[in-house]
Amino acid sequence: MYDIYSDPDRHAAALEMLKLHIHLRDNILSEGNRSQVMRRGLEHDFEKQAALDSLAFVAGQCIKGVAIAAQRSDLLEQRIALASTGGGLLLILALAISIYKAGNAPMNCC
Repeated sequence: MYDIYSDPDRHAAALEMLKLHIHLRDNILSEGNRSQVMRRGLEHDFEKQAALDSLAFVAGQCIKGVAIAAQRSDLLEQRIALASTGGGLLLILALAISIYKAGNAPMNCC
């Protein structure tokens, strides 16, 4: 359109067409920029949510790890207590047997 109006008699119309062309081009570029900004915003929000989800998962894994370590510690304490009780009972049994044998042994005196 600009080329048509570039005739020497139509400078005012050519100027108006040039302004209209620039205005429409700027609107198209503005729409493209706006959609690009929105897309980047959505990508940022998605990446942010993914990072938060990853952190929540890692925190959950750490809590599970601490709970498992506490359970292992409790099991170890229970095993130690059981072994100590069993050892003590064996010692008492050995002592009882030795006392029993000593009491039933014939006395050789004079």
